[in-house]
Amino acid sequence: MDKDKTTTVDKKMESLKTDSVSEMSKADSLWQEISQVKIDMFTLPNQTVEMHVSKVDVEPNALYVQLRAAAAFPALESAIGSRYDLEQVDRFLKITKKA
Repeated sequence: MDKDKTTTVDKKMESLKTDSVSEMSKADSLWQEISQVKIDMFTLPNQTVEMHVSKVDVEPNALYVQLRAAAAFPALESAIGSRYDLEQVDRFLKITKKA
């Protein structure tokens, strides 16, 4: 009887693990792709996107970021502009994959 209880508990724990793991949103996926891309900022070595841009949760289907310095926009455009569309929306920069 104890073995049956253990099996039931194990099954419930396993279902909780799979239920709590949700799929990554498009915004999170895009952030993961670009956050470690190297950019040329202020002629400093080893600069990455995440050092000059902050992710903002606006909608799950597009990545919205806020620039920490205005100079980050041309550097970001140069680094990822060939694969991603960058669009200024209000005070945010909207980043989506090119079609």
